[in-house]
Amino acid sequence: MSVYTISPCLIRGCEKNEDIISYRTVLMKFLSGESKVAKDENGWVIDLYGSLPDKHGFISNWLIMMGTKPSRFEKIPVDLGDVETEEGKFIKLCKETKGKHKMIVYSVMNLSGDFDKYKIEENDKKYHLKIDDNNSIELFDKDEAVSELGNEKEVHLHYDSHVSDSVIAGGNVTGSNNRFSLKKLIKKIKTE
Repeated sequence: MSVYTISPCLIRGCEKNEDIISYRTVLMKFLSGESKVAKDENGWVIDLYGSLPDKHGFISNWLIMMGTKPSRFEKIPVDLGDVETEEGKFIKLCKETKGKHKMIVYSVMNLSGDFDKYKIEENDKKYHLKIDDNNSIELFDKDEAVSELGNEKEVHLHYDSHVSDSVIAGGNVTGSNNRFSLKKLIKKIKTE
């Protein structure tokens, strides 16, 4: 099983550019395969994902499906409270993930912020963020991630659901027992 760190620049890029194809071909692959998405022990990452702009409800739907049993998130024993910047928190989360350090971003060529502190090396058509002499993070942009996750099954969704910041009624599901509070779900995902 591989664990990937999903940089918020991937989600923001998909949202900003209304890039539904990248959203579907990258994020939705985690719902049915062996791979998981890293989260920190205090749930900061989940809070951030839940606070990102979500005009079409894609992020809300993704969080709901990722958080249902079995959860597709992998808790990494790392506290991000001592890191000041968003990029720095995701770099630390990825570095502390056991096994291979893999991060998916929207575009390797357009990284900024704390990513600028590190050298990005290209080796055999793969990009690595050099953290120190012993550690690097393999970077995948949205298109490379499709190839990397290629063996994962694809989940198809029909977006006929109503999404708000507090209640989601999914698909053709009706009745009060089938409504979820996104805020409650995020709280639950953070603690699992």
